[in-house]
Amino acid sequence: MSRKSIFAVAVSLSLIAACGGSGKDSSESSTTTTTTSDAPTDLTDCAALIGMTASIDPALSGDIDAGQVVGAMFDGLVDFDYSDPTAPVLKPLVADEWSSNPEMNSWTFHIKDGLEFSNGESVTPSSFAAGWNRAADPALGAPFSYLFSTIAGYAAVEAGSATEISGVVADDDAMTLTVNLVTNSPEFPSLVTHPIFSPVPVREVSGLTDQRLWATGVMSGNGPFMMEGKSDSLGVILVPNPKWAGNVYGDTSPVLTKLTFRSWSDENAAFAAFESGQCQTSRIPVGKYAELATKYAVVDDMLYGSLHYVFGWNDSKVGGEKNLKLRQAISLAINRDAINQSVYAGNRVIATGLIPPGLDGYMANGSQFVAYDLEKAKKLFQDWKDAGNSLIDPIKISFNANGGQEAVVALMQADLEALGVPTVLDPQPAQDYYSSLWTAGCEQICRAGKLWVYPEGRSALYELFSSETIGNGNLGLYDDAIFDDLVNQALAAPDLPSINTKLLEAGSRLLNDTTGYLPLTWYTGNYAYDPAALDDLVQTPIGSILWERVSRIG
Repeated sequence: MSRKSIFAVAVSLSLIAACGGSGKDSSESSTTTTTTSDAPTDLTDCAALIGMTASIDPALSGDIDAGQVVGAMFDGLVDFDYSDPTAPVLKPLVADEWSSNPEMNSWTFHIKDGLEFSNGESVTPSSFAAGWNRAADPALGAPFSYLFSTIAGYAAVEAGSATEISGVVADDDAMTLTVNLVTNSPEFPSLVTHPIFSPVPVREVSGLTDQRLWATGVMSGNGPFMMEGKSDSLGVILVPNPKWAGNVYGDTSPVLTKLTFRSWSDENAAFAAFESGQCQTSRIPVGKYAELATKYAVVDDMLYGSLHYVFGWNDSKVGGEKNLKLRQAISLAINRDAINQSVYAGNRVIATGLIPPGLDGYMANGSQFVAYDLEKAKKLFQDWKDAGNSLIDPIKISFNANGGQEAVVALMQADLEALGVPTVLDPQPAQDYYSSLWTAGCEQICRAGKLWVYPEGRSALYELFSSETIGNGNLGLYDDAIFDDLVNQALAAPDLPSINTKLLEAGSRLLNDTTGYLPLTWYTGNYAYDPAALDDLVQTPIGSILWERVSRIG
């Protein structure tokens, strides 16, 4: 099996706008300072279900926002403690211990005794096996089913020649779940924190005539909250799950007695409801950061996520070795700080590479073409022209329309005009834009991004820029043999120091030696909340809110 299938980790999440972090360390409870005995105990969220195009089924959820509901209802084998977001620690959750063989291609998880779903059904190894087999079934159409590709037997299920993943072995007597892989994978325990690896109540799902309709009824989960009733066009209401066993921070019961996720047709309607007091949390509409910061609390902790643009590597105007100095000039001419201040009210962090702080491969000072320097940019541009190159037609900057990038690309266009590089903006409907990128790749300059679903930096450079992932994450069709070799060395490295060394070399090759893309900012939150109603909104660096820790204030 190629690394293309083995190491592809949630690439389709990479183009979804991230939601935020909090001003409080995730180890702190939001209930310890201002909560009073007469404070409200219900909360309405107007951020998670805007558009309601994604499912709240853990197998079908493909949206980071709708995933907030999934995270409130389901717990996996293990989870990260983000008390220190720069050094997250993987801890037991439903599994109390796990181990591997020396080759790290077989992992065994021991499931805790006595755990139950909200419907009273026992949580067993078979609960996980059933959930994974259900999510792997091609008939279900799970958007992240490829995450099972590292498990032996998934290929047969995907091809339709098997109905169960042979590499997943559940022993309910011993309470063990053994997972046999097609290759060594030291990151596998981290991978299973993704919601698609959630357990399911076997009796409940086996009674469904159509697995795709589970979320239209009352799903039973094993997380801190459970559904009060069926979801509908207005959203879904959750209440505390009395069967919940607790999280990795030591909490054993939610603070809220009712958590309502309201569904809205669009962001503006949701925000209007927030301002009128119908809900306590909302997304921040595009261009509203500065205004909201004076009226509400804005969630702005940095996430493990990157906003960047890619070059069309095969394009005669901007791609390839002959256009290196043009790409470097373009990168230097973009005033990232002005974009951050104007569009995001200074809430984001200027990216110095693809991988953000806290993950292996973070480049603190290694980028040569990120700091704004118009004079140097003009010199490089002139050098490029002196080599016999010219721009007859403007360079096309493509992006997903109505996704918050209009103000960003307008500033980029002005910066490049000051450089002497003509551009034309190419907004496209989101669905058309994404499908075109995945099938044909970027034409010249295209908006892209990455949101990590678990804190492991090793595969990100491979996913997005290796020639092996062209057609599956490498949206710019970037192709450089030296970079490929460095990334493959990082993937095969035996220890953390070796991994980090090779990742730094690969990152420098990508950003400096070939300037294969344009880093802009690392993601921060796009949530606002009412500080008179909420003490704080605690989120992790992967964007999930710890709903069990959220409380109201009086």
